[in-house]
Amino acid sequence: MAVYSVGKHLFVSQRKKIERLVSREKFGSQLGFMCEVKKEVELLTDFLCFLEIYQRRRLRVVLEVTGLDTCYPERVVGVLNAINTLLSDSHAPFIFILVVDPSILAACLESAGNMKGTADNGYLFLNRTVTLPFSVPVMGRRTKLQFLHDAVRSRDDLLFRELTIKLQPQSPGVLGAGEGTQLLAVETQADTERTQGRVDAEAARRIQEALCCLHDEGDCLYEYVPDNVVSMRRIVNTVPITVRLLQQQQHQQPDRVGPTPRHAVAWVVLANQWPCRLSWVLQCLEDRQQAGGAPEGRARLWDVFCDNSRELHTMTKALQNVLDLDGDPELFERFLGTDFPFTVADAQSLLRCTVNLDHSIRRRMGLIRAVSALKPPSPPKSPSRDGPQAGPRATIAAGTSQAGQGSGHSREAHQTRDRTHGVKPRPMA
Repeated sequence: MAVYSVGKHLFVSQRKKIERLVSREKFGSQLGFMCEVKKEVELLTDFLCFLEIYQRRRLRVVLEVTGLDTCYPERVVGVLNAINTLLSDSHAPFIFILVVDPSILAACLESAGNMKGTADNGYLFLNRTVTLPFSVPVMGRRTKLQFLHDAVRSRDDLLFRELTIKLQPQSPGVLGAGEGTQLLAVETQADTERTQGRVDAEAARRIQEALCCLHDEGDCLYEYVPDNVVSMRRIVNTVPITVRLLQQQQHQQPDRVGPTPRHAVAWVVLANQWPCRLSWVLQCLEDRQQAGGAPEGRARLWDVFCDNSRELHTMTKALQNVLDLDGDPELFERFLGTDFPFTVADAQSLLRCTVNLDHSIRRRMGLIRAVSALKPPSPPKSPSRDGPQAGPRATIAAGTSQAGQGSGHSREAHQTRDRTHGVKPRPMA
C-alpha cells in the first residue's frame, strides 16, 4: 500500500491535481467572476506573445487609472486588488499608471472595513503596491498661466458667445401701414432690446476683462489660483455668473460705484480657496451688526479676522472638516492684507453676487458660536442661616462668659477663706 502511494505521488503530482480541479466547470462556477477574468487575461497574454513573435518587438498593455480618489473606499480596495491580481504573474504584459492623491487613497484604505489588519497604515500598503513612485512637481508660473489660458479658451462660453451674437447690429425692419398701437408696441420693444443690448454689451466687456485678469502675467492674481485643473475650471466657470450678477446689481443702482471686474475675480478666488475663513469673517460681521456695533464700511476684512481669530482657534475641533477646505494661511494673510484689501462695504456688495460659497458653513459657525456664548446656570442659593443662628450663638457666648465670671468669683472666695484660716493657697491650673 505504501509503495502504491509513493508511486502515485511520483507520477501524479499535486500541482497537476490542483490544475485539474481548477479546470473543472463546477469549480469555475463556484469561483465566480475572477475565474472568467483569469481566462480573459490568459487569452490576452497569449495573444500578445504571438504578436511579439510576429512583430519581433516587446509589447505592453498600459492602463491609466484616474479619478480613484473620488470613489468610495470599497471601490478603491476593489481596484487595487484587481491591479495586484493582474500583476501577480511576473511575466504579465501589464503596466498600470495610478494617478491619485496618496493622502486620500491612504485614508480610503484605512477606513475600508474589509482591509482591517491588512491596510491599517495606508501608506505602507501603497508602498507594497506601487513599484515606481513618481511625484508630480509643483506647477511653474508659465505652466499655470498656460493652463489658465486654455481653461478660459476651452470652456463653452455660451454666455459670452450669445452676448456677442446679440450685440451684432441689426437692420431696422420696414414697418407697414399699421395702426398706432402696433407702431407704439414695436417702438417699445425696440427700445427694450436696445437697452438690454447695451447691458449685454457692458456685461460681455466686463466678463472678458475679468477672465483676462486670471492669466495675466503682470497681475498677481494667478498666484492664488491652485494648481489643480478642476479648481481652475471651477473658478473660470464661476466668474461670468458673478460678473453678470454684479452688473445687474449696478444697473439697478446706477448712482453707486461697485467693485471692478478684477475685484470680482479676486472675490471668486477668495471664496474658492478659503471658504472657512471667509465664512467666519462674514459671520462675525453679521453678529456685530445684529448686536448694534457693526464696524465702519472702510474697515478691512483682515482686521476683522485678526480681532476674532482667537475665537476661531477654539473651534478648530468642531470645524476640523471645514477648515480642511482652506488653502495656505500665509497666502490668505497676503491676499487680504496686501494684494486685495477688501473692506466691509466691498464684502456687503459682493456677497449678494457670490454663488461659489457654501452658506451652510456660516450657519454652522453661527450655531457653534451661539452655543459657546451661553453661560452655565449658577447654582441655587441656599437659605440664609445667619439670622436664626445669631440668637443661640449669642446666648451660648453669654452663658460661657457668665460661667467664667462665676468660676472666677468662686476661686477668689476660696483663696480669701484659705488666707483667713492660715492655710497656704492652692495653685490654680
